[in-house]
Amino acid sequence: MRTRKIIPEQYIGAQSATSYSIKLSNATAADCIFERARKNLLDVNHWQKMAGPGTARFTAVNDNNVETNELVEEGNYLRINIPVVPKAAAGEGFDWVKVERIEEHGAPGHRFIGIRVRPTKPPFEKNEVAHFFSAHATSTFCIEQKGNKVKAAVFGRNEKPNTKTAFGFFTKLRNLLIALGAMMGLNKPQWKSLVKGLLDHAKENR
Repeated sequence: MRTRKIIPEQYIGAQSATSYSIKLSNATAADCIFERARKNLLDVNHWQKMAGPGTARFTAVNDNNVETNELVEEGNYLRINIPVVPKAAAGEGFDWVKVERIEEHGAPGHRFIGIRVRPTKPPFEKNEVAHFFSAHATSTFCIEQKGNKVKAAVFGRNEKPNTKTAFGFFTKLRNLLIALGAMMGLNKPQWKSLVKGLLDHAKENR
């Protein structure tokens, strides 16, 4: 099973990988955890709750810039509110990505789901990518089950600062500094909290 088909090849900038795994008593228990973790992964609006205090808030938005309470779908936008860092001039102060692919395959005992997102222009702004990374970058969020093990992971690829902006020097500087920090691993706690939370909340809700 080609579980990493959804993850792009690395060709420019930085890359990263963050994962968390749990081992269950048997494959049947792992099936149950996978199903719950799968729903947690698609329930983007509650990622912050699962990741814990001090983490970024993700909100699913449709093409009309209306928040949706449904499980995320391909084509949705994700509005990201990152704590502490300076707000962006673009994107009404938020960073934005678009869900460009959701992939699922496998059968009980060996299953996979992945969500790939890419920095994008917000639904209300057609001229400016509103994110500290350029549109080369992707983040792929995955849940995988193999037998009695379940793993959650985030893979960053082709991470490069977004300094091509019409919003001026301070936006360029803001994007450059945040991107460089992320490329150096300062976003690692965010992703570690998220992947752990996706699985821990699945265990708690058994």
